[in-house]
Parts: sequence; structure tokens; C-alpha cells
Amino acid sequence: MVSDPSPPSAAAAGNPSIGRRLEGRTALVTGALSGIGQAAADRLEAEGARVFRLDLSPAEGERRIAADVSDLSAWRQVAELIRAETPTLDILVNSAGIFGLGSLAEHSAESFYRFFAVNQLGPALGIKALLPLLRRAGNASVVNVASGAALFGFDNALGYMSSKWGLRGASRALARELAPEVRVNCIFPGLIDTPMAGINSAERQSDIAERTPLKRIGRPEEVAAAIAFLASDDASYITGSELTIDGGICA
Repeated sequence: MVSDPSPPSAAAAGNPSIGRRLEGRTALVTGALSGIGQAAADRLEAEGARVFRLDLSPAEGERRIAADVSDLSAWRQVAELIRAETPTLDILVNSAGIFGLGSLAEHSAESFYRFFAVNQLGPALGIKALLPLLRRAGNASVVNVASGAALFGFDNALGYMSSKWGLRGASRALARELAPEVRVNCIFPGLIDTPMAGINSAERQSDIAERTPLKRIGRPEEVAAAIAFLASDDASYITGSELTIDGGICA
């Protein structure tokens, strides 16, 4: 799991506005092989952090970890891997998630549980397993990636929406419980151009873009920039906050 880290994305590497706010920090990003998670890992790395990238699928390279975020025993192994390299963890980004459409009638108990296991329980288990490392950092930052679906209601997404609302509540509870050593904030991306969004039809994508005040869907790098801000000392007095990154659709 340890060799040369991959370089930051071309967008991050070529952006002169990106500084080195996170120099010397250590971060773990879940769901880091695609979409928002990958963009977040690239951005944190571009700002100087040493980044562990966790995803369900195996991957080669330094600090690549394959694990199921809904499995506490897997999280304990992750904590041991990180502890073998560093005594502290400064940043945890819980970006791993699953998306799917379905009504109450269409959901089985198993499919409903899977949404909660990955989208809500997964971040909680990760924080639990990594908490000693986070507390030891003294000023750690946890960023939970929820969804605009946790701010309002829409049809045919009961499992996904319920689990993201749950993550929203957990983020607020943990912000109070883990202070002052650990800050916990939650972000709410709107429709972002990621593989996960591909489950939507072209018509649905177009409709959402048209209803968005900025008249487009978002880019993963735009969400990653917000994550990097919340992870940095620029957000040192921010915990328990909710940041919406949705082009204004929830305004």
C-alpha cells in the first residue's frame, strides 16, 4: 500500500490560486477513487497534505486502502495502518456513499439497510475507529459529505434521502460531542458531474440544471475546494456548520 503518491489532478496542479495551507497535515478521504472523493483527495494533496485514499475497490499506489466503510473491523484495520505511519490524523473526509432511486414499495429491507450502512453508519464508524488519532492531532477536522437531498424532499429516493438526513443529524451531534479537539462539519452538494450522478437520466440531469440558478451542474473540484477550506485553519472557528454547494437550487 505504500509507493509514490499519485500527483494532484491537472486542475489542482495548474491552479495558481491553490496554496499550501495543509502542509504537514495527514488526511484520510473515503470514496477516493472517483467523483467528489477523488477530487477532494487531489485538492488536499495539492495543498500539502499527506493523503490516505480509501475506497471499496482495490487500488495500487501509496496510501491506497481497500475497505468497506460499513464494516467496523475494517475500520479498525485502517486505523492500525495509519497509526503505523503517523501518530495523528488531522483530516477525515467521509465522501464514500451510494445513490439510488426507489419508493417505499420498491425498497427491500436489505436495500434500505444498505443505504444507512454506507451513507450514515459508515462515517460514524470511521470517526469512532479513528477518534484517538484525531484527538491526538489537537485541531482535527472531519468533513461529512451529505447531499442537497438532506435539505428538502423529492420523489422516489427514500433510502438515499433518509440516510443523508441521518448523516446531517449525526454531524451536528458529533460537532458538539467531539469539541474542542475535533471540528465536524457537513457539506451538501447539489447535482455534481460524477459517475454516481450517471444513474439519473439525461432528461433528469437537464431538468435539474435548468432549475439551478447558476444554470449548470457542479464540478467535483468545486466541492473539493470547499472541503479543503473546512479542513484548513481558515475554518478554525467553524464546527457544526452546514455548507451548501449546489448552484443555488436549494436557495
